[in-house]
Amino acid sequence: MYLSKRGDIYYLWYKDTDTGKKSKVSTRCRNKEDANRFFHSFDTIKKEKRKRVLRYPLSQFRDEYLVYAASVHTPKTYLCDEVALNQLLNFTGDMMLRDIGVREVERFIALKQKETSVWNAKKYYGHLASAFQRAVVWKKIDQNPFRSVKKPKPPEKLPAYFSKEQLGLLLKSIEDPDFRELVLFAVMTGMRMSEILNLQWEEVDLERKIILVKNTSTFTTKSKRNRSVPMSDSLAVILMRRKQSASCPLCFIVTISRTPLIM
Repeated sequence: MYLSKRGDIYYLWYKDTDTGKKSKVSTRCRNKEDANRFFHSFDTIKKEKRKRVLRYPLSQFRDEYLVYAASVHTPKTYLCDEVALNQLLNFTGDMMLRDIGVREVERFIALKQKETSVWNAKKYYGHLASAFQRAVVWKKIDQNPFRSVKKPKPPEKLPAYFSKEQLGLLLKSIEDPDFRELVLFAVMTGMRMSEILNLQWEEVDLERKIILVKNTSTFTTKSKRNRSVPMSDSLAVILMRRKQSASCPLCFIVTISRTPLIM
């Protein structure tokens, strides 16, 4: 660091440890003695700030990141963030965030792949890579160690589907008529369980045979985007019959404890 004078004002030049670039700040001093005092106080403040960053443990980052995640992520994503960070903390212990490097990440992902599956390991990787990238933005770490580790790649799977015979057997095995229609609705639209259970009649246009999947004050779609889903004539008949006897705004009401929903 050094001082230089431009006009009547002294400026302090220093190297930014985060970017590696030379930067300057005005001392707002015309007197060199005052500028020198600014110089020494700036150096002390900068060193203290650096010490705080170096003493930043994973547990503290987890707590602060989860507060942030709660404000920007869906409850489901937040829960996955929380689980992933807790699992990493259990694995590494409460290390300083800057000490978690490629080696720790590789060992953690390999362990999760062995303990659970490559699909779960990939989920852990995604949530933690996103969290550590936020730490880079917050200038808590210089680099994201997950970016230097290869993401787990699950084996390619053929798309799952029902044959007509299988669907027929499935529907016959469901005694509850409401749940049977919910399953049929899911098969005919491809909508997610959360989308179906939050669907309201005002979002179903029986005349145009269109279903609007949209964000509301109580529900957010996975992609956070609204979309429309076409309905077949046979599905329109089912929905028209249900609407005639509907007693609430929701299209489907299912008692989860009575019949497990797995979609």
